[in-house]
Amino acid sequence: MLNDGFLISFLGNMLRMVPTLLVCMGGIAIMQTRALPKKVKSYGISGLVLLLLDAMAGVTFSTYVSSGGIDYADSHFRVLQLGYSTLSQVLYAVALALLVIAICNKGQTATPKNEAENPYGQ
Repeated sequence: MLNDGFLISFLGNMLRMVPTLLVCMGGIAIMQTRALPKKVKSYGISGLVLLLLDAMAGVTFSTYVSSGGIDYADSHFRVLQLGYSTLSQVLYAVALALLVIAICNKGQTATPKNEAENPYGQ
């Protein structure tokens, strides 16, 4: 099932994902370092992580199929492919929705921290 051919094919496919990896990781790093409201950070980072997971799952699935892990003539292949593509599209849509929510909430200002205020309440 998992042999050297799969690993080499997987690494080759991962090389094509380098731009996606750089954009998602760079976006996460930028969101962590900027003074953004907590909601914006959480929605934005969650959306970028989901995009990253979707891309990694796509590479893994396509490499598994192309390396002979699944027989194309198998009747279950079509069901598996349909299930994966549906899950991938839902994951992609949720990731984009989270990014849109983060962009829409960006206009809100972060609440400045008052150093004199007791963080534990009164």
